[in-house]
Amino acid sequence: MKLEQNTFDGYNSLLDTNIKEIRLFLNDVDELNIELIISNFRSKSIFKTVKLTFIGVVEYSFLWSENYYFYTIENYKFFKTETYCYLSLDPDLTTMGISENDMDYIKSKDIELTEL
Repeated sequence: MKLEQNTFDGYNSLLDTNIKEIRLFLNDVDELNIELIISNFRSKSIFKTVKLTFIGVVEYSFLWSENYYFYTIENYKFFKTETYCYLSLDPDLTTMGISENDMDYIKSKDIELTEL
């Protein structure tokens, strides 16, 4: 399923969901892909557990420490343009676009959603 800008609006929000798995791998054309398995959506969401596949990753950054839970999404920034998709799980909320202060982010050429 292709993601739209509003896929995670309302009850389908990523807020308070949990990342269960992060997987990095090269696809058939030697581009980096990243998969996130996300669960614990709100009870009224159309989703229970999803896999987000970021295809053709051009940049990513994740930092985690055992001092924190792995990994509750407390804030996020998600958007798509004609040329890339962007998700930050620790965003700088003072700006709507990409910020050098965004953390835990993935920028890719495309993204797909699979319901699990």
